[in-house]
Amino acid sequence: MFHHAFNFTEFSKNSIEILNTYQSILNTLLNKTDIYKQHHNILNANKFVNAIIKIFTNLYMNPSHFMNFQKNYIEKSLELITHSLEKVQGKEVLPLYAPSYKDKRFDDESWSNNIYFDFIKQFYLMNQEWFTEIIHNDKTIDKQTRAQALFFITQFFDAISPSNFVYTNPVVLHETIATNGRNILKGMEHLLHDIKNSNKLFDISRIHNYQFKIGETIAVTPGEVIYKNDLMELICYTPSKKTNFAIPLLIIPPWINKYYILDLSPDNSLVKFLVDNGITVFLVSWVNPGTKHKNKSFDDYLCEGSLAAISAIQDNFNVPKLNILGYCIGGTLVSILLSYLHYHKKENVINTASMLTTLIDFKDGGELSVFIDEKQLEYMQKQLASSGFYEGDVMNMFFSILRANDMVWSFAVNNYLLGKKPLPFDILYWNSDSTRLTSKVHDYYLKNMYLENNLIKPNKLNICNTPIDISSIKTPCYFISTYDDHIVPWKGTYNAFKYLNCPINFILAGSGHVVGIINPPHKNKYCYWKSEKIFSNSRAWINNAIKFNGSWWLEWLSYLNDNSGAEIDSSHIGKIAKKLSIDKAPGKYVLKR
Repeated sequence: MFHHAFNFTEFSKNSIEILNTYQSILNTLLNKTDIYKQHHNILNANKFVNAIIKIFTNLYMNPSHFMNFQKNYIEKSLELITHSLEKVQGKEVLPLYAPSYKDKRFDDESWSNNIYFDFIKQFYLMNQEWFTEIIHNDKTIDKQTRAQALFFITQFFDAISPSNFVYTNPVVLHETIATNGRNILKGMEHLLHDIKNSNKLFDISRIHNYQFKIGETIAVTPGEVIYKNDLMELICYTPSKKTNFAIPLLIIPPWINKYYILDLSPDNSLVKFLVDNGITVFLVSWVNPGTKHKNKSFDDYLCEGSLAAISAIQDNFNVPKLNILGYCIGGTLVSILLSYLHYHKKENVINTASMLTTLIDFKDGGELSVFIDEKQLEYMQKQLASSGFYEGDVMNMFFSILRANDMVWSFAVNNYLLGKKPLPFDILYWNSDSTRLTSKVHDYYLKNMYLENNLIKPNKLNICNTPIDISSIKTPCYFISTYDDHIVPWKGTYNAFKYLNCPINFILAGSGHVVGIINPPHKNKYCYWKSEKIFSNSRAWINNAIKFNGSWWLEWLSYLNDNSGAEIDSSHIGKIAKKLSIDKAPGKYVLKR
């Protein structure tokens, strides 16, 4: 493995520079202590620690169970040692412990071919499996406490992974020898840069920000901002074909992040794909809330958001109905909108509704649920009583730690141990461009959706002076979910069909919450599952669905084409949009940090 001629003199020189840089890092951290003190810690970490303590206290209080787990641990260790000795003797043996197919930390062949690193890897995986079994086997505590304990132990093992350290990561060790420690020096310089450029929480650089500029390299699909209020800007995209379908599409993105996840680089843009295929696209660009938005509520996102956008489109473009697409929390808002319109006898305004990775039944709320209980909500409200906001970097942290290996530790290894710069990736740029969230909206959403699951309860919610009953919806709905979604589990999205009484289509795309959605056909990546029938449960559906290679975009486009009316001259759309224009797309709200 290691064939590079090691230069001790060069290594010593680099080591001295590493120590000097390390001292600069410490000095910078000390100078930023006041900033850290000002930061609100809205995550009550004690509950996760207490969950672990409770489980291991239960274990110690039951000697027979404790001895069984100890015995099991010794047996596993001896079996692994025997396995490694057999490998030393040249025997072909299959691994006892292997990472999941989604775990990329141990992809390098040295983790399997080198006996030393293979043992370290399997010993690590064995310990993680053993601790996880202890948590799963404790049936004396409630499901939420077990989930919190499992979250804590997962975070712990992610942090101590052998891939995160120089002498236990063969790739890093090889690079250190090959460069005489230059990679570590570069890594320390990257770390110092990140600390200096982190305003509040320490933030690992995940992308070269200078390679992306909103309105120049991303979010560049031509259009006009035709309407604006305190909460949103409404963009009308300029048709690129002489004829468009008569029924336009209104897109409601999530307001937890910025809208341009749907309009990234031109070859990665769902908006451009739709425009180029004759769909007239309108899109809501949410404001990044500031002080004057402190009292904005969930009601406002319905009234000043989707309802205001519909009115602006109908008043100016003479369209009797439109299709609508909601993404994540935007999709949840769309379901509320449909119920609202039904109650006010205006349901015919929406021709079809499509939902991207959208929960309506929050019983299976995904990994976010581990953060949500009464005590945690009370803790959050107390911490943010004065500011009234969840800062963007805090929201970013929540989503990052749910996938710490991919979103934290992989970048730590790449940037600080291998000394490399992160690759330019438009999705990661968008991910780092986080937004604030008013505590009123955040608390209402978590309490009423995740904690109490009130959306599936007829008339339990009252929004914009309207009782919400999703079972009343008659508008055809088209759900697109993703197989590996950890934020919005696809089986949870499928449960919505127990409560909806409207015509339904369902597609399951490959990959996760973002990458599975942003999957242009020309890249020929991933797959999707489709069935003409809706079954009583998700297992029956997936067992009867047909798997197709490639992107779901073309499948959904066919549905849109069938439900968007006749093709008409599109020139009037651009003319009206220019006449109404307040600003060029992407507008001003998306630029606010």
